[in-house]
Amino acid sequence: MEPRQKYTDTEMWEITNCDCVQLKYDGIWCLAHVHGDLIDYYSRTANIKKTEENEHQIADGKYIGELMFGSEWAQDPARKNKFYLFDCIESCGRSLRSEPYTTRYTQLPHNRHPMWVVVENYPFHQAAELWQRKVRDGGFEGLVYRNSTALWNSTILREKIDFTLDLIITGFEEGKKALSGSLGSLLCARIDSEGLPIGGEIVIGGGLSNALRATCWASQPLFSGRIISVSCKRIFKSGKLRHAQFVCFHADKNEPLFVQTYGTIK
Repeated sequence: MEPRQKYTDTEMWEITNCDCVQLKYDGIWCLAHVHGDLIDYYSRTANIKKTEENEHQIADGKYIGELMFGSEWAQDPARKNKFYLFDCIESCGRSLRSEPYTTRYTQLPHNRHPMWVVVENYPFHQAAELWQRKVRDGGFEGLVYRNSTALWNSTILREKIDFTLDLIITGFEEGKKALSGSLGSLLCARIDSEGLPIGGEIVIGGGLSNALRATCWASQPLFSGRIISVSCKRIFKSGKLRHAQFVCFHADKNEPLFVQTYGTIK
């Protein structure tokens, strides 16, 4: 199984050697191995996600992309079960790993499979406009920056959007395995203009230090009803959050003494 390429998160202003940009699709990284009459779809952990017949006679090879699977964004009817391709490392028995990205990109099968879509390349100067129109306003997870001469083992740069919002703690969930006997997740909800919980339950398990987990679990009444700030990669229509992380106890919406005492626990 091929190793997954390395990705580095960065800021647009830090990028100096990339000349093309792509939209980042929020699915799962996948390698489609086309061999004869079959197509096997492998995850980054070398597990086969699915197998299908090669009805559209795609050339033998190994094609890399994002399979629309799992996330709420991926379940949109316009994207569900589609495979968005952005790289090819083998074609017709020939390895392309030492070829520049432009060569590998030309080997992607355009308009052959109804569920396969080749990700579009844009010139780098359009990055700011794409960020505003497609990421902030259009719901994409972020942008991917590439150098058209880069080889397969080159690190890929990406920029992902972050959203922040305030939630109220409504409950506590015990952790499992190593976190048994401590806090696993905070159970939270959005708040209305009066500071009262509204909407469905939101589970926040990331961004919590072991010290904070232990303190919250031991003193649940003290932390119940507190307002926290969280960050996430996407806010779905259902109210669920993508990759939600605890940031801090909101300094302006909790008592100063509480924030002074517990706000710096790391």
